[in-house]
Amino acid sequence: MKKILLYIFLSIGVLGYAQNDLNFVTQLTKELNDKLKAKGIDTFFNYKKYCAGEIQIFQIKGKTCVTTDTYYEVFVVWNEQGVDYIQKVDNCGLYRKVKLSNTELTDFYAKEFAALKDDVVKPYRSETYTGKPELRKEVEPCFQGIEFNKGTQNFQKEFNLFDISNNSDGANKNYAFNQGLKLIELYYMLDGVVVFNEFRRQ
Repeated sequence: MKKILLYIFLSIGVLGYAQNDLNFVTQLTKELNDKLKAKGIDTFFNYKKYCAGEIQIFQIKGKTCVTTDTYYEVFVVWNEQGVDYIQKVDNCGLYRKVKLSNTELTDFYAKEFAALKDDVVKPYRSETYTGKPELRKEVEPCFQGIEFNKGTQNFQKEFNLFDISNNSDGANKNYAFNQGLKLIELYYMLDGVVVFNEFRRQ
């Protein structure tokens, strides 16, 4: 009985701070988007990245946050008074906004908006595919998504990282096509900004 109680108390200690899922992340992102709109900023985008089933544990101000099911990261990008900003949201809350050194992201967004709206990533098509089911094929769980907002226009794009790669058993016949998409060009730009900058929790 004592062991059971100890296990319960330990579980509460680990899970007591937060155990938030995609709905929580989506709600925080919406609140941040709404704040931008309230300031008259109606052009921005939300960059989401996740690997299905990946769990993360964080220590925040002496408490523990455990992500539910899957860890999600969302990065909101906007331009305000001629300056680009990016702010991170995850299962455990908000981060402080980061001022970027240039307007490369929003300039690209404005210039390539029409192409971004039309672009669709094609699935990985192996040159060695025989048409028969492949045994022991590893699951590719990592996805990237971008939700675009411009005035009254809103649309989303999501793709599996595997589909833009070229390193499976056989070369990807759709590799060159996917790499030529403006959507993928923007993804590489965003990924570089995320890696380069340091994000601190509020």
